[in-house]
Amino acid sequence: EIDLGQVLTIDSILVRSDWAYPKWFKVEYSTGGEWNLLVDDVAGRQDNSTFIPLGDTQVSKLKFTFKERGTKWAHAIWEIEVYDLVDGCPALARCTSPATATPVQTATSVVTAEPTPVPGPTHTPQPNPTATPTSGPVDTILPEGHIVSPTDGTFVGTGWFEVTAYATDYQSGVKKVEFHFYHDGVWHMVYEDWSGSDGWKASVDTTGFWAQNDMKLLLWIEDNAGNRVQSNVISALTNVPVATPTETSVSTPTRTSVPTPTSTRTVVPTPTSTKTPMPTPTNTPVTDPMSGVISGTIVDEKGVPVSRVDVRLFRDTQESVYWVKWVEDGTFVFDGLPYSTWIVQVEEVSDNDMWEEVEPHIVVINQDISDVNVTFNLTQKQIPMFKVFVPFMVR
Repeated sequence: EIDLGQVLTIDSILVRSDWAYPKWFKVEYSTGGEWNLLVDDVAGRQDNSTFIPLGDTQVSKLKFTFKERGTKWAHAIWEIEVYDLVDGCPALARCTSPATATPVQTATSVVTAEPTPVPGPTHTPQPNPTATPTSGPVDTILPEGHIVSPTDGTFVGTGWFEVTAYATDYQSGVKKVEFHFYHDGVWHMVYEDWSGSDGWKASVDTTGFWAQNDMKLLLWIEDNAGNRVQSNVISALTNVPVATPTETSVSTPTRTSVPTPTSTRTVVPTPTSTKTPMPTPTNTPVTDPMSGVISGTIVDEKGVPVSRVDVRLFRDTQESVYWVKWVEDGTFVFDGLPYSTWIVQVEEVSDNDMWEEVEPHIVVINQDISDVNVTFNLTQKQIPMFKVFVPFMVR
């Protein structure tokens, strides 16, 4: 429930959802008395915004009812914005001269959910100095932009790295740029740049991440009229360092000269020097190319796909887990893997304790073998049977 503090005229609502989004929801409004239905069966959008156009409506309070989850997690809402976009005027003051549209009020939901989004640096929203006031009809032109750096396949390290972007809007001006970062199998919004005074940019922290090579970046660019557009996607970002091959130096044997006696001219054959050929150092590809694929299926004794288990991927040179996949339909895929030896194991995460432990698969990915499929056959644990003896007497 959101209290706007006074009766305002609005004509649109923007709901920004996290990865754990509401699949369906409804909105009710009040001007101080009873609640009235404003809109029903609104479809939420995962890690995105839902724009709800309305006719002019006077409201003082809004109530959002989330009817169904879009994921197994609880509903997570980043922000709710309420607008009056008529003639580009904010609802707090129904202006007669053209002005840049601004939100009536922004409310941050107190709904929490797992996974928790990675927080970015704290930033107080500031007016966008590049916004150009418009006159006439509402801005319907989408903003434009793209990520400048990093580029595909960049090694981002295990600390902070900077993302720079380009964004522009030819009508109402850019309001903000959102930076979204995919890691550990989930998209997170890590930062919002509201000013762009020194260029659109964000600093991203990868401290404490496990080794992974499928991290991604994208932007969501929003103009002052509420139009939003997604940028290009930067993929294959990695925090796995490329191993440097070590060359083994081989010493060249010293040729020993045999002195020739002065009294007797005896020809002594010159010894032949033995030179051990120097081995050519071999560069073991680690992350280039990163084209290995390990896929598989998990079935029970009857061949039925097994769900609600984790598949964990370990690299032979590392103790910590490299990648985890939650299996819902009995299948899994790990792609973009460097050449290496991999250990694939299944782990039950539910409390049912239904399955017997199964031996892991050891898989080698190299130039000759880059796509491997494995199968895990799980056996259900046997429930122990107990015999009950009832004493009785025969007369």
